[in-house]
Amino acid sequence: MPLKLYLGRDQDRPHLREAHNDGGLILAGTDTQGTIPLVSFESKRRHAGGVHHYTNLPEAYNANTLAQEVAELLGQALAGYRAEGSKEEDQEAYVLTIHGTQLRLVAGYFTKEYLSYVQSQTLPVEQHLYIRRSRFYELKDPADRLEALKLIIGLCRYVMSGYAVMEQTKRVAKCLRKYYG
Repeated sequence: MPLKLYLGRDQDRPHLREAHNDGGLILAGTDTQGTIPLVSFESKRRHAGGVHHYTNLPEAYNANTLAQEVAELLGQALAGYRAEGSKEEDQEAYVLTIHGTQLRLVAGYFTKEYLSYVQSQTLPVEQHLYIRRSRFYELKDPADRLEALKLIIGLCRYVMSGYAVMEQTKRVAKCLRKYYG
């Protein structure tokens, strides 16, 4: 199920932009209506952006691919930042991307100041955005498949641990504390 992640200012709808992902891991249950992905998914052909690369060779840098990944991260972080009941705190966001047979994790940490400035008229030059990208895991290689699986399991454990800086997991932790002390 593809998701729309909105970028820009709520109060200025004509300038609101959308980033579309190819689905995501959403937290939903009896007490929660999940609409904000914990992890977004993105898939592309092996020659994403018209740049062909051969099997077992790393994908060349492509500014359009990176821009799409950052847009999805930002949309996910803004959705958590704007969520009802949010204390407008820092947000983490993740995109699991697969290009052909190569998988990569992309992570971003967004401070509340950065997210506030994104919704304003200006973004000061001292505001920086740090995006981390894992290496590509070649899924045709059994050893890389195992490492990719470890990466995904580690990400899921981290997100569900309660240490992730994500509005969705904080709500669940609050509900669990309410019910189980």
